[in-house]
Amino acid sequence: MIALYILLAGFNGMAMMLMGAYGAHGLAEAEPALRALFQSAWQIHSVHSLFLAMVGLYGRHNHWLHGAFWLGLAGMALFCLPIYGQALGWWPAGSVLTPVGGFLLIVAWFSLVLAAISRIRTRAYRGGDPETIRRRYEAMAPLRNRER
Repeated sequence: MIALYILLAGFNGMAMMLMGAYGAHGLAEAEPALRALFQSAWQIHSVHSLFLAMVGLYGRHNHWLHGAFWLGLAGMALFCLPIYGQALGWWPAGSVLTPVGGFLLIVAWFSLVLAAISRIRTRAYRGGDPETIRRRYEAMAPLRNRER
C-alpha cells in the first residue's frame, strides 16, 4: 500500500511541476487575474503534493494516515482542478466542487492530527521491550519487599 501512495504522490508531483511550467510560460499573455487564479491553484497543489509525499513516505501507517492520504488526494483534485480549469477557460466560474475540495483538504489535515494523537496514545500504553519491563520490575522490588 505504501508503494501505491508513493507512486500516486510522485505522479501528483509531476503534474504539479507540469502545471507550474505551463503557468509560467503558457499563461504569459493571459490576464493578470487569470494568472493569479492559476498561481493560487498551483500553490495549493504544491503544498498538498508535499503532504501526499510526506504521508506516503511515513513507514508505519494506521487508518488515520490512510484516510489523510485519500482525503488529501480527493480534496486536492476537487479543489485545484476547477480553479485550473477556470483560469484556462475550460471551466465555468463558481464551481461547487472547489468548496467541497477545500473541506476535504481540511478533513485530511485533521486526519493527520488524529493519526499523531493515535500514535502518541499507542506509545503511552505500550509496555515496551522485555528488557525495559524487567528493569522496571526490578526497580520496584525494594518497594514490594518493604510492604511485607
